[in-house]
Amino acid sequence: MFAKQNRWNLYLIAVVAIFLIATVIFLGIRANNEVKDIVEQQFTSQQLLLNQQTSKGIEEFLNEKVLLIEIMAKQESQVPPDLFTSYFKTIYEESSGFFAIQFINESGTVVSGYPEENLPLRFNLYENNQSWAFERVQKERETYITGGVEMFEGDLGSFIWVPLFHEGEFKGTILSIIKISDVTD
Repeated sequence: MFAKQNRWNLYLIAVVAIFLIATVIFLGIRANNEVKDIVEQQFTSQQLLLNQQTSKGIEEFLNEKVLLIEIMAKQESQVPPDLFTSYFKTIYEESSGFFAIQFINESGTVVSGYPEENLPLRFNLYENNQSWAFERVQKERETYITGGVEMFEGDLGSFIWVPLFHEGEFKGTILSIIKISDVTD
């Protein structure tokens, strides 16, 4: 009888031990899942904040570039004899991020800009079916900024079109190009 009692006690201890082990495993898995959920939420929150900061930085970068070009266009009462080349050179060299800055005359032809190696001089927008943004700024009399547009070089660029008027007469646009890859860098 004593052997039977020990056997039943052993079974009972084994069942209780198994139950305790199962409970610990269950609680461990549950705690692990809760911690995992908290970590994922914190990671997502941090990524969102990082993306918001990056977006704000890009927005400020682009706003600065637009403002520089708009100020230059508004200060000039007429097209200068050098067709803005000295202004473009100064802005290009003193402010990072521009791929090219161009002056497109009232007939839609690129007549000057900086740096020269990034210019399609004598390129006419109308002859090459590329005049839609040029016409838009002429009509609306406001700066127009494109999203990612494929450049001649194959990269994506943001094009900032600033209309230039003198005494109400359209004189052309100042076009600045910023490569998207330069913005993200």
